[in-house]
Amino acid sequence: MDRIKPENQNNDCNSRLFLRKKNAYEVGQTLEDLIVDENNKISLYHLIGDGSFLALLSTGCEPCLHWLNQLGDMKPGAPVILLIECEEDEKNIIDKVMGEKYSIFRVPLQKISTGLRAPSIPWVYYVDGNKQIKICEPADPYFSFINHFDRLEKLDRIRKLQS
Repeated sequence: MDRIKPENQNNDCNSRLFLRKKNAYEVGQTLEDLIVDENNKISLYHLIGDGSFLALLSTGCEPCLHWLNQLGDMKPGAPVILLIECEEDEKNIIDKVMGEKYSIFRVPLQKISTGLRAPSIPWVYYVDGNKQIKICEPADPYFSFINHFDRLEKLDRIRKLQS
C-alpha cells in the first residue's frame, strides 16, 4: 500500500494520510458480510438491518478523535454502527458516553482497511437494507449524518417520480 496525501481535502483532514487501494468499495457495490464481534459472532449484515451508517474510526487518528467527540452531539436520523480501532479501556469509555445512541464495536485496523476496504479513516458508509452502498466517503470534521440521510431521502423521492 502506498501512502499518499489527499489532494482535494480541506479542514483538519489535510493531516490525514490515505491508503491507496485498488479494491476500495464504491457507491452501488454490495458490502460483503464480516464478523465484527469475534466473541459473540455478530455479523455486520445482522447489524445493518434495513439500513445503517457505518462509521470507521481509530483512536490513534487525530481527525478521528475530533470527529468522535462531535458524534456525541449528533442526531443521526438512521442507525449508526461505530467500528473503532482502539484499546479495550477506550472502548469502555466510548460505550459509557455513546452506547445508548450508537452500536459500538472494537475492530482491528486490519479489518477496517481490508475487510471493510476503507481507503482512509475516518470513513463513512451508508448501506441500505439490500447491503448496497449508497454513501462512501471520508468523514471530515463537519460531516453530518442528517445531511446525508436527507440527501438519500431526496434521491429516493426523485427515483420514485421518474419511474
